[in-house]
Amino acid sequence: MLFKKLSTVERVYNIGLEQNSLSHIFDNINIFVKEAEEDLIKLYDLRILEKIPVKDIMTKNIITISKNDNITKLKDFIEKYRHMGYPVVDENGKLVGVVTFKDLEKKNKKPLRI
Repeated sequence: MLFKKLSTVERVYNIGLEQNSLSHIFDNINIFVKEAEEDLIKLYDLRILEKIPVKDIMTKNIITISKNDNITKLKDFIEKYRHMGYPVVDENGKLVGVVTFKDLEKKNKKPLRI
């Protein structure tokens, strides 16, 4: 669920019932307004993202690693380029898989620090 908290209107209503007074609501109105603003921003961001095609945000200069390279080269790539995964290509440049930091950790059988 996008919003974990009750809507602002529901919260104001519930506090009014609990406190039996509007003064508590007015004391906290800034908090309610700020939370409502944050919720609207989240909704706006989601709607904008739905309209952006992947081609407009994808990485175009792809760093690949050869299927014949060793694990040390993968570790060096992760340290140098700071990506957590790389496409793996054969000698013809054809994609044959993907290797990730998690794959490296599994092979090492313990958490790595990079």
